[in-house]
Amino acid sequence: MIMQLEVARKANGFKTASETVRFALAQYDFDRFTPSKEKHIQISVRIPRLQRADLKRAARLKRVAVGELVRAAIENLKSRRKR
Repeated sequence: MIMQLEVARKANGFKTASETVRFALAQYDFDRFTPSKEKHIQISVRIPRLQRADLKRAARLKRVAVGELVRAAIENLKSRRKR
């Protein structure tokens, strides 16, 4: 996941992993999420308060951890950043 995040960061011209994750979360459709049962590692990123609230709400509705949604958003990240 860290390598995928780094590749997405560079491909989209972001300076930080946090910026990449915020972008991925902003464009991810949480309604289409289905949880997986794989082992994962944990990273720390900064997310604005409103985006974090939306993320927590979606996690609660899907009955999954916030980190699962973050991973799904990164895996689904589109290659070009909108300005």
